[in-house]
Amino acid sequence: MTTITLTLPQHDHEGQVMAARESLLADGADDGTAGLLGCATYRDWLDFEGHGRRDYGDGYVPSTTWLATLPDGTVVGFLDLRHELSDYLLRVGGHIGYSVLPTYRRRGYAKAMLAAAKDEARAIGIGRLLVTCHDGNVGSERTILDNGGQLENTVKDGDETVKRFWIDL
Repeated sequence: MTTITLTLPQHDHEGQVMAARESLLADGADDGTAGLLGCATYRDWLDFEGHGRRDYGDGYVPSTTWLATLPDGTVVGFLDLRHELSDYLLRVGGHIGYSVLPTYRRRGYAKAMLAAAKDEARAIGIGRLLVTCHDGNVGSERTILDNGGQLENTVKDGDETVKRFWIDL
């Protein structure tokens, strides 16, 4: 299995995180980074509570954000575990937001990240984890299924169709 560690962001990660931001923006990523793509500076991004409340208002829920790192400290992705679900997250977003950097995709990192997130969710008392993906995102769907996801249904979110999976912890 691919070895990754979920690491809380620190100030010494700034260079890697901001380079990752540029890579994801160039790739056309739609997020999965706890709002990094919308933050101009690393310092702004580290204020998760502040920009979360500002960006989502009453829809904000507490979460924990990690960097997915290799044993040598290289950042390969981001994972955000939402501790509870707003109405929107229950319908569309789920407990988990994650993103793997383009140069590290298709190497099993997303699967390892979601497996680690299951342990973290269990530790804070979440019994069932809702994980969603856009219809047609074969890689994310495979990642969810490989981690025990059971498809509940699909829902429309604007022009997009979202698949909703539950993982029993």
